Amino acid sequence: MMKISIRPIIKLVPSANITIRAKQGESRSADVFISSGIDKPLKIFHLKDSLSDGRVKYSIETVEEGKQYKIHFENNPDMPGDKKGELRLGTNYKEKPEIRIRIWSRISPNR
Repeated sequence: MMKISIRPIIKLVPSANITIRAKQGESRSADVFISSGIDKPLKIFHLKDSLSDGRVKYSIETVEEGKQYKIHFENNPDMPGDKKGELRLGTNYKEKPEIRIRIWSRISPNR
């Protein structure tokens, strides 16, 4: 019996699907760490997003140049309702030229 270990080209921790839940007036956030799974410097850049309505903002930070990045998502505590969106990032890897992170935010109104 042969065992094969498959190393991911790019790792997303905790995952490529993010959920932020809060009550109106509460600020909540979530982070996604992106790192290289191969011995080649990783570069990421913004391609496109569907988060322009202001319900969820994000920032891209370099943790370790060429190795790890952090995407920080934060809800807008003053905009109740649901928002489903996506952040698309480009990479310099021909094996994995695009990363998609899906975001779901639910801000419950105060009653």
